[in-house]
Amino acid sequence: MTNVTEAIILSSIKYSETSVIMKCYSEEYGILSFIINGIRSKKRTKFSLSSIEALSIVEIEFSKLKKGELSHLKNIKSVIIYDDLRFNIIKSNIALFLSEFLSNILRFEGENISMYMYIKDSLIHLDKISKYENFHISFLINLLEFLGIKPEINNENYKFFDIENGIFKNLHDSNYCVGGELVIEFKKLLGINFDQYYEILKTTNQRRNMTNFLMKYFKFHISGFKRPNSLEILNGLFS
Repeated sequence: MTNVTEAIILSSIKYSETSVIMKCYSEEYGILSFIINGIRSKKRTKFSLSSIEALSIVEIEFSKLKKGELSHLKNIKSVIIYDDLRFNIIKSNIALFLSEFLSNILRFEGENISMYMYIKDSLIHLDKISKYENFHISFLINLLEFLGIKPEINNENYKFFDIENGIFKNLHDSNYCVGGELVIEFKKLLGINFDQYYEILKTTNQRRNMTNFLMKYFKFHISGFKRPNSLEILNGLFS
C-alpha cells in the first residue's frame, strides 16, 4: 500500500558506501525511517543528497512495511523552498542544532499534527526573520508545551526553580534548584511571544546560560536525551 504525507527531514546517516538511512518527522505518521540505496553513488539515481538535507520540508510517497522494518521510499519532492536558511551561516547552524536536537527527542514519536505544524511554521519563520539570535531558545521553550513538560508558574513570587520536578518554589531545598536572574528571565519567557525575547535576553551570556539551563531541563524530562554537539558551534557564533 502506498502512503503520501508531508514530512520534515531530521537526519540522514551513512549506512554503506552508497546508501543512507533517512529519518523524518511526518505530519500523519510521526517518525519514519527509510533506507535509500545508491544515493551516495557517483551514478545518477532517483534521489540526491540535496533532496534530503536536514530540516527540508517535503512530501514523501512510501510503502509501509512490517513493524520493525524500514519503509520503502518511492518518491520525494520539496514543499517549501527556503530563501535564506541554507545560505545564512548563523541560520544554517541554528538549523543544524535543531535537527540534532529534534532527532534526539523525537525518536519514537507518533502522529501529533499540532506539534508537526509548530515545527514547520517555526522553520518557515526562521527562514524569513532578520533577528534570530534568540530563535533557538524561543523554539525550545515553546516546544515544552507540545511535549507535555512545560512548567506552570504557580506563584509569581517564587524565587527558585526545581529542574528535576519542573516546578517553581520558594525554597532552595535540593541540588537541582536554581535561582537568581535565570529564574526571573525563564518565568518571563514562558509567557511571551518571540518578538519580545529581545527585551529580556540581550547578551551572549544570557543566551548561553538560558540554553544550558534548558538542556539540563530536557535531560531530566526526556528519557535518553543527550546535549547536541552542535550547540557548542552555535554558542561560538553568538560570542
